[in-house]
Amino acid sequence: MTLAAWLKALHIAALAVWAGGLLALPGMLIREQRLASGDTHTLWQHRVSRFAYDVLISPAAVVTIGSGTALLFVTWPLQGWMFVKLAAVGALAITHIQVGRIIDHIEAPEATPSSLRTASIVGAASILIVLILWLVLHKPTFDKTLFPSWLLRGPGQSDLLFSSTLTPT
Repeated sequence: MTLAAWLKALHIAALAVWAGGLLALPGMLIREQRLASGDTHTLWQHRVSRFAYDVLISPAAVVTIGSGTALLFVTWPLQGWMFVKLAAVGALAITHIQVGRIIDHIEAPEATPSSLRTASIVGAASILIVLILWLVLHKPTFDKTLFPSWLLRGPGQSDLLFSSTLTPT
């Protein structure tokens, strides 16, 4: 197998863990919020939520983004859909951070995070995951004028900013 194939396999596996965790964890948090505070089951469920976020989901996010970045340099898919996908991945990372903030908020003694906020994070994660998968599988074409020309150039294609004819001053 080639390096690109290994990176894609790693990227897809890590994405499955990250996306699945972002969809499952807020549901666990909603259930956790409904249980009586101080209950042994609630404490155990919170520890499971914290463990899942810190040890499984966050590292999967880092591996997903890292392997995706490596794939960019190996395959050079410089097309409009890729840049829209990267923006959606950035939004998914922000959603990931919001899940962590909810977990931190639950640890506060006077914790009363709203189920509406948690449910909205599940909705946002769902929409972003579907959008990312649609972009990757469909690879829609976008008008090239939406992006600066230097962004769509691959290696070996000269640009004024990266031209070897420039002399240092």
